[in-house]
Amino acid sequence: HQAEERRKIEVSLERWRWLPRNVGTRYLLVNIPEYRVRLFENSREAASHRVIVGKSSTPTPQFSATVNAVVLNPSWTVPQSIIAESVGSLVRNRPEVARSRGYTWSYTGGGLRVVQRPGPQNSLGQMKLDMPNAFRVYLHDTPGKELFEREQRTFSHGCIRVDKPFDLALELLGRPEWNRSAIDGVVAAGQTRRIALEAPTPVYIVYFTAVANADGRIQYLDDPYRLDAATAAQLSGGP
Repeated sequence: HQAEERRKIEVSLERWRWLPRNVGTRYLLVNIPEYRVRLFENSREAASHRVIVGKSSTPTPQFSATVNAVVLNPSWTVPQSIIAESVGSLVRNRPEVARSRGYTWSYTGGGLRVVQRPGPQNSLGQMKLDMPNAFRVYLHDTPGKELFEREQRTFSHGCIRVDKPFDLALELLGRPEWNRSAIDGVVAAGQTRRIALEAPTPVYIVYFTAVANADGRIQYLDDPYRLDAATAAQLSGGP
């Protein structure tokens, strides 16, 4: 038991080492095994939200990006992997159901292109963070709110679904003109709106199975993607 806890500390410290020495005065930190995103400002936790991360078959990657804007009422261009897995057959076999779920589609160059219109049942929900990255992984709202009540929250195709997303949008925008009623008004109008952040904010998606609480005590977390063993082997000079 102690050996396992020590290993969690060692691999988590190693993964901390992969981050920049200066993470910025204001940044978002998503810890996959903790199913949580936190916003830090001047070394102080300004916000904390539950998240849903990728399934073990479609895991959320560890990477960093920059959040440039909040997008309200986003549309969703369905990735080809999800078209192949599920949405493509829905469009072809039950087009009326696909239309009722807000999907529109076209065939370009022999391939199927599918977009889901903005709205409450959009897979991105009604808010996403604009954070360009090679993985096409984003933090966003979700219509499936009931899954936040689960203890283990590995349900997505890799993207990070955020609980209470408009509260996070408020914190990130940090401008009096973008209060909750202003955000609610845009959402209710159903129009897509991109609101640039005054200060682009780094986001780090990390995998720490040992974390320190505010009082300094260490919390040991499950290893949902079974990544610790490989990191530990590399630390001990293995292949």
